[in-house]
Amino acid sequence: MLRRANLIIEAVKENQVIDDTAKLMKMIYEEEDKEGYDVKIDKRSLIRLLQKLAKDNLVKNIKLTLSANGREKNLTFICDPNIDINHTVIKSAVEQAKVKFCLLASQRRVKKMDKQEKTDKSPKEQLQELNKTATKLSSMNYKHDPKAGRRYGFSPKFVRMRTIHILLFYLVYDHPGIPKLSQEKQVEMLRSSGYEISNDLIPEFSTIYNTEVNWKMFIPPLPKHNGWSEGWALMCDVLLGLPLSIFTKIHNIPFAIPDLDRYLSHPIRQHYLVKNLPVSFGSLKDLTH
Repeated sequence: MLRRANLIIEAVKENQVIDDTAKLMKMIYEEEDKEGYDVKIDKRSLIRLLQKLAKDNLVKNIKLTLSANGREKNLTFICDPNIDINHTVIKSAVEQAKVKFCLLASQRRVKKMDKQEKTDKSPKEQLQELNKTATKLSSMNYKHDPKAGRRYGFSPKFVRMRTIHILLFYLVYDHPGIPKLSQEKQVEMLRSSGYEISNDLIPEFSTIYNTEVNWKMFIPPLPKHNGWSEGWALMCDVLLGLPLSIFTKIHNIPFAIPDLDRYLSHPIRQHYLVKNLPVSFGSLKDLTH
């Protein structure tokens, strides 16, 4: 137990925040396997050990609960004692968990609706609807199309490298930070510049950080993490702020996605963050995780 406690403390000091107890168990398995120790720690023993370490103020256990549509998901973070829930690493992990949680909820809801439709129909009616169901599933899962990526803007290798470099340099060094003007004033500035923005379009907008209509428009600033000097960024933060117009350039999408062309052809919608796209783009959003 003392050896395992020391392994946990060392891991927490090195990583600051560990967002999954399974990672700790795997680390302990590997270390004890090297030492020739045959007995493996189970989850209950690990939880008891973490509780004891937290009581002695050697680590901190932070527990959060996400809830939506009657569903809940519990998150556990094993942290350094000096870290609290306002720490930037915790906030980044929670934002990623929110996106994944909402995606899973929407996918399960669609599956439940499909199951309900089948149980409400007789075998004869189900047989008659077979072709329609196949078409529906094909639409949900998207059709494989090896040429779709090029159509959506997938770029050659060195163009992708340049695009990623420009994006990272902007995020790390050039981002203006939190906007000083309100959303309403920024929309007025865009309209005065000649852009047609209907009142129906405005509710779709996330926070506007740049009043020029380009890929920088909706990208949020990177959070400042303690322990990371200037010039460093966590990829999880970069992915959470990735706009669609950049995503389609650097990632090859091997299937046709309904309505994606409509977004990419729109002067403003093409710059929406991937995480903020409608639920119908669920499979596309999964690719950022």
